Amino acid sequence: MAASRVVELRVHGVSGTPAEELLDAPHVRQVAGDDKAGFYRPRLSDEPEDLSVDGPAPASGPQLEGYAWGGLTSGAPTRALWLLLLPFTLTNVAPRLRPAGPKLESGQLRVNLWCLWLFSRLLALSMTVLLVAALAGVGIDLIGWQCAGSPRAGVANCSQASPEWLMGPLLRLPVEHRLAAGALVPLAVLTMLWQLSGRTISNYERVTFEQRDDSSDDPDDIEPALGSNWMWRNENQVRRLRHLHLQAGLVTTLWIVTGPLYDPWVDFRPPIAVLAGAYILIMLCLPSYTGRGEHPLFTWLNRVVWALLLACTAGTGKLLLRGQQLVGETHVGSLPGYPEAGRALFMGQLGLLVAFILSIVVMIWRGRNNRDRLAPRSLWDGSAILFATMGVFLGAVFSAGVYVFATAWLRTGSLRPTFEDVSARVSRFVVPDIIREAARAYAISVAILVLVVAVLLLCFVGNKLLRGLRSILPRRLRDKLPHWFTVGSWPSKKYRTALVHDYGTAAVDDDPPRARQVASMFWLAQRVDYAHRFLAGLLLIGLVITIPFALLAWKPSWLWHCARRWHDYPDLRDGTAATCGSGHFYYDWLRDGFLSARSLQGTGGYLAVLTLLLLVGLGAAAFRVAKTRRSIGILWDLASFWPRSAHPFAAPCYAERAVPDLVTRVDWYTNERRRSVVLSAHSQGTVLSAATLFQLDKQVLPQVAFLSFGCVLRRLYARYFPAYFSTAAIEEVQTLLTGSDRRVRWLNLWRHSDYLGGQVTAGPPPAITAGESVQAPDPDIEVECIDPRWDRPPGDTQYPAASRHSNYWRDHRFAVAVRRLAAMLPKSAEAERHEGRVGLLDMDQVRGVGHVRDPGVRKVDS
Repeated sequence: MAASRVVELRVHGVSGTPAEELLDAPHVRQVAGDDKAGFYRPRLSDEPEDLSVDGPAPASGPQLEGYAWGGLTSGAPTRALWLLLLPFTLTNVAPRLRPAGPKLESGQLRVNLWCLWLFSRLLALSMTVLLVAALAGVGIDLIGWQCAGSPRAGVANCSQASPEWLMGPLLRLPVEHRLAAGALVPLAVLTMLWQLSGRTISNYERVTFEQRDDSSDDPDDIEPALGSNWMWRNENQVRRLRHLHLQAGLVTTLWIVTGPLYDPWVDFRPPIAVLAGAYILIMLCLPSYTGRGEHPLFTWLNRVVWALLLACTAGTGKLLLRGQQLVGETHVGSLPGYPEAGRALFMGQLGLLVAFILSIVVMIWRGRNNRDRLAPRSLWDGSAILFATMGVFLGAVFSAGVYVFATAWLRTGSLRPTFEDVSARVSRFVVPDIIREAARAYAISVAILVLVVAVLLLCFVGNKLLRGLRSILPRRLRDKLPHWFTVGSWPSKKYRTALVHDYGTAAVDDDPPRARQVASMFWLAQRVDYAHRFLAGLLLIGLVITIPFALLAWKPSWLWHCARRWHDYPDLRDGTAATCGSGHFYYDWLRDGFLSARSLQGTGGYLAVLTLLLLVGLGAAAFRVAKTRRSIGILWDLASFWPRSAHPFAAPCYAERAVPDLVTRVDWYTNERRRSVVLSAHSQGTVLSAATLFQLDKQVLPQVAFLSFGCVLRRLYARYFPAYFSTAAIEEVQTLLTGSDRRVRWLNLWRHSDYLGGQVTAGPPPAITAGESVQAPDPDIEVECIDPRWDRPPGDTQYPAASRHSNYWRDHRFAVAVRRLAAMLPKSAEAERHEGRVGLLDMDQVRGVGHVRDPGVRKVDS
């Protein structure tokens, strides 16, 4: 059998699909790449070609090869620890969600982009400082300052802390020595981040590919476009930002540990802090420092700064170990300067968040006349505000959770503290106001979240009960029901139209239970289009809750007297009840009930600890259980697709490795092997493939075709990342794939039941009825796949399960689409042999339009 001159290069989506499942072959062999991302082919001699088409099989088909990149985002369960850095990832992706803004040639856009990225990087830097400050609070404030080796009045007893062989000798040391030992906690985490980021840079950002000759992009541009040579070349940028974040973390540790030192330290600590802040701000303002080019000057500058910081660290350690005189009475109260540092950090972070939000609002306002009106929208193009605020909120909660967990551990020695341990024993320590308010706000936020979910469930169940009750009533009684009791029948007119379009009127009318079942699948598949509204509602509630607690931590003199008394743990028997209201119920709830300040602090701390543990457990399950991995992978892969241009400690960008892999492989096939390539991509793989197409040479593109299925380019990425995947970007992909005969070498398979994928030439995706479409779909690109099959298979009592977002390659239209695209590629032995057969295919067969009885497909998780 002659070798095929066309290669079908198949790329999977989220959840780390195994190569065997990707290629639909039981035995595969790796031909390139490594264990994280590689290229695979079927091993058996009768499986190297894609022949899975209904009807007579041709003599040969495109050679089948798959790119499995799941190891870049999944693998060992220890990768679940990346979820602890979720606030960093949210902060990193936030500027990518920006609106498109004014036109690219406008000078306003450059100013807006410069301000946006400056505030984004400063906000990201404050997140790192926040983590270091929380860990410094555990090591320096709690262990080094507040703990005492034996019970004594006015101090916290940490004698039960475990492990005893380590904590026992440590707590018997002098306070100065304990402060030095406590500083090792944040320094150890900074060292871990240094090693972890260095390894990920080598595995991701360091992977490069040959630059195109037709591009003259500036490596120090504020924000490269998808077609820029520098979009996926961020090694130098990430390395420099990593240095800056680690230096800021070290300065934060030195500031906190030197707080209790006696004069003359008080005199020169502020000037050093001002110099460090000025250095960080200047570096972030320099385009060459935050750019992607290689600048040896900054390498030497970093070495000088590190030498100075390490010298200061060594000097501070020497003073502490020699028994430097400390300020105040040891063990009593919080570490001198630590609460003030926490408050300053909170106010600075809040100011940066406000500046970031204002920059997004300005871009929305200035670009209101240039908005892409054909693409779906998310929160009026303000999703960046949602992600940035979520990152700051989670960062505050996680930091408070770490501090509160440490207090319970130091008091009990248990790594699994009970609610009593967290709520009651924390009071033995002097907890900074910022941490207390964060815990209280989180407690109320979780309570409202539970209430909102309960209300939604009640509404859903009540709607079904009302609909069922209405259906059993006689028609004459139903007509007399009040308006509020009138619930529409199911399926509604909108979903019935879709059912009739896919399956025919006769099938829908003959089997009402099946019609309701399939319509429910279509309804569920549409929920992803409204997820941002639910998140925005929760975020708005969180902001309304957070603002009063922020005011309480700020302690303005004009704040309501009752709120201040409640904040300071009032004993209402001292007369506060008379000034704040009367009534036994009100009195008890403020003093001992759930709404008391002490109760909310303990509950919030305990919930924060549970959140941290649940995140790690959920991440571990995501790498072991396929169903959980798909659910988590959708969100995780969406966030970690983008380069770490704002936060160097965010989840590593897998596209930095995947895009060079695909570009290099396609170039090798087209230039050296003289073969054409059909890129067939699923879900997130469609985004990687689109990014690959933007990076290919113009001489290579005529030999490439694109088959997308379960495509998220328009439904997710055009909605949340309008600055990158707008309608213009999708049209540019079509232009890249348009041949001299004006035919577009792109087909897109989609389903009504798909909860993530959709159309790429029509929106909002996918339209239930033609009347709801903003634009008509392109019939030469869009191919609808009917899912699920309507009838029960012969000899079976159950309806076929829906494939939804999976198993597109098991649909007979998939192989037909591959062969049609292969026939569009330049003349080859394979194309000449089969062009007549494939080129004359009935496009109704390819699209599946009008198929009432659709062949079933076997459901396999992917």
